[in-house]
Amino acid sequence: MALNGGVAGGRATYGAAAGWAPATGRWQVAGGVAGQDPGPGYENPALAAGARGAVAVLQRPRLGVVAFAGAGLSRQSFAAPSSGVGGEGDPSAVTLLTVPVGVAAGVRGALGSTRAWAVSAAPHYAWTRFDVGDDVERASRARLALLGEVALTRRVGVALAAELGGQAPRGQPGARGTIVGAALALAFGGGGANTR
Repeated sequence: MALNGGVAGGRATYGAAAGWAPATGRWQVAGGVAGQDPGPGYENPALAAGARGAVAVLQRPRLGVVAFAGAGLSRQSFAAPSSGVGGEGDPSAVTLLTVPVGVAAGVRGALGSTRAWAVSAAPHYAWTRFDVGDDVERASRARLALLGEVALTRRVGVALAAELGGQAPRGQPGARGTIVGAALALAFGGGGANTR
């Protein structure tokens, strides 16, 4: 399980995620929920949920490669200009769907007998759909996610991540600029962090 915080588009985002993998580590499923501080003109915080599945392509003691795919959906309401129906301030739904598909490669090592470190890179392609009322916009971008992790104990770890790459032009859906985030991770079951 991870408790996350980050900044996207100048607004803070907070969320929680949980994942599960069998002892073999051949595959993993994960899901999470998040909320984002509302921007100017928005009535409520954005709520988002997502899920991801990953399958190991290569497993070595220090090196791993996985293929992954996921989907994320967020919804937010804002005060729309008066449309002549219902008066000024009618709420309108804004829905954003993102589907990333890619490959991640990482290396890891031990820090003593109970701690470990890992770094990974995940190039991926993200399809995005943005709905505002009857208007629908679609776009796709190639992006790169970078992740650094340190296991402080067998049960507790911290991580720092960044995503960068193709940017959506103004007026089109998709990521803009660099997105950064941090997480506190807790391990349950098994033997905790594996440093071997």
